[in-house]
Amino acid sequence: MKKTFFSLLAMLFVSSSYSQGIHVKGNKIFAPDGEEIILRGINKMFVWLDKEGEAIPEIAKTGANCVRIVWTMKDGDYQGLEKLIEKCAEYQMIPIVELHDGTCKWNDEIFKQITAWWTAPEMVKIAKKHRKYLMINYANELGDWRTTVDDYNKKYIAAVKALRKAGIHTPIVIDAGKCGQDINSYYTGGETILNADPDKNIIISVHMWWTDNDENRIKDAINSVSYTNAPLIVGEFAAYGMGCVRTIRYKTIMEECAKNKIGWLAWSWGPGNQDCPLMDMTKDNKFTGLYSWGKEAAIDGEFSIKNTSKIPEFMKKQGGR
Repeated sequence: MKKTFFSLLAMLFVSSSYSQGIHVKGNKIFAPDGEEIILRGINKMFVWLDKEGEAIPEIAKTGANCVRIVWTMKDGDYQGLEKLIEKCAEYQMIPIVELHDGTCKWNDEIFKQITAWWTAPEMVKIAKKHRKYLMINYANELGDWRTTVDDYNKKYIAAVKALRKAGIHTPIVIDAGKCGQDINSYYTGGETILNADPDKNIIISVHMWWTDNDENRIKDAINSVSYTNAPLIVGEFAAYGMGCVRTIRYKTIMEECAKNKIGWLAWSWGPGNQDCPLMDMTKDNKFTGLYSWGKEAAIDGEFSIKNTSKIPEFMKKQGGR
């Protein structure tokens, strides 16, 4: 009886925790009401180019159910970030906040700085207030090409526990190692980090800047989700890589994600991609400015946002559009 009683208490606690926000079970992502969420959205460099969030209603016209908010410790503040979070919710899109300060870096100091930013009282207050629909992407593409599996798992487990201890209970999205591109981080770290999380609420994000033109690599990576007990999303991809190299099989990414019910976010709304202006999905920050691969990914393609995105019912209650 005693064992059963405590088991029931644990089940009730988990159920109560889930009811308060987006959560994961196995390799799936769910809304507070239990509806499965398959992310379909777009990255936007708000912190440098659009702190007022003028792009948000334009992105919403695509039917996207999420937006990845590019933010930095250096150039942004908590007040401005919360306004963007609220505006995303107003337009029924899940806000995914990420910090862009540590791209391709890997050392104790950058983890210390980023963790301190997330666990500051101002951010914890925001995370608690918007817990129902907020997702946190700890940092963009942490990890250089020498990052080991053991160190990847160790550093992220410590970071996740620090955020939980501070009172943040949203899903935590963790980018793959080696500048976000190493799918092995998912194979060897996804379940390990998720099981070490007191909330069991972790999502791994791979950035498919894979310019080898190998569609089988993409298919193998996405199909691997079926036998891995942790969720995977494709957090960034485009038709072009750095230097405007056009050997990324972006159509394969979209099709395979649709077939396997995997989330993705295109990079990026634009304008403003200095690495390659052709990565911009729109020329003028507006829906009507969509062109080329961006228009295909957003509205025209068979597996576009428009044709595969679903707004979760609980998000429809957040805003008035």
